[in-house]
Amino acid sequence: MDKDFLNIKEAAEYLRVSTKKVYDLKATRKDFPFHKIDEKLVFNRDELKTWVLSQ
Repeated sequence: MDKDFLNIKEAAEYLRVSTKKVYDLKATRKDFPFHKIDEKLVFNRDELKTWVLSQ
């Protein structure tokens, strides 16, 4: 996978939260950035960074 895209575990590590918290953010925050590719959730590193800085 492209190094700019993270899987759920990598996104959790990047955000320093649990994978459950990432799933919760996806479910409850309309502005939380994620993409679905072939039924898998992926997260763009730059979009996550922008999202964190906007909070």
